[in-house]
Amino acid sequence: MRWKHFYPSEGQLGGKDLKVEVDWFLDTGASTHIVADVNNLSENVPYTGTDLFKVENDAQLVITHIGTSILTTTAMPLTLSNVLCVP
Repeated sequence: MRWKHFYPSEGQLGGKDLKVEVDWFLDTGASTHIVADVNNLSENVPYTGTDLFKVENDAQLVITHIGTSILTTTAMPLTLSNVLCVP
């Protein structure tokens, strides 16, 4: 998925402001998708596994639910499956 965004430049060229075009790409290499609020899952069930979600400061957080999340895009909805809820 690709988004275009224009940033104004810090300088000028020939008295004209420059605009810099930046392409953004959706990172499809994520190993896990998470939400902090179970209400962000369109479908969910309680998580019955024993895994914990480890964050950068080495804290281990409890996974409460697993489910599906639907992201709205301009083209069509993007459905993510097996999304973890880690409040």
